[in-house]
Amino acid sequence: SSSLSNTDLPNTNTPNNIVAGLWDDLNPAASGSGKVYYKSEAGKFIITWNGVYKYSTANPQIFQIVLYNDNRININYNSTTSDAQNSATVGIENINGTQGVRYRYNATGEQITDNLSIGFAGINWNSALVWKNNRAAGGAAVFTEAETLTGLTPKTTYYFGIKTCDERINWSGISNAPS
Repeated sequence: SSSLSNTDLPNTNTPNNIVAGLWDDLNPAASGSGKVYYKSEAGKFIITWNGVYKYSTANPQIFQIVLYNDNRININYNSTTSDAQNSATVGIENINGTQGVRYRYNATGEQITDNLSIGFAGINWNSALVWKNNRAAGGAAVFTEAETLTGLTPKTTYYFGIKTCDERINWSGISNAPS
């Protein structure tokens, strides 16, 4: 986008139809700033911001967006600085900006942390699923993770699965997958 100001999601003003990994004023053209890389692999397209400075700073941001052929989206954060975390938009939005999922807008919403991975699956705008994990790479093999779900319908059966990812973005199969 040519817009220097991020907005909350969803928003019918342009840009629309976006994946906002760290929608902020980043400056890869600054002297000493890192670069933006992209590559296509079997079943996915990967865009990586490797040490890209936030505008008017020398604060590097390292994160990537992975777009899968099956409409899944992962946003993976290696390291970001608090000034970018607290002035950026993170989420996805449909083609006309009428539906979207906001993970963070400026200093509101879920915190962005190092080694965080956010996933969007089943991108059906009536039932988008968002998951996250911020377990530090190289952490303990056994740990407890809790997630609170809201908005569930009583007397409805829900199925949940777990996927894991290592620091090289190698994904496991999904647990509890129906056969």
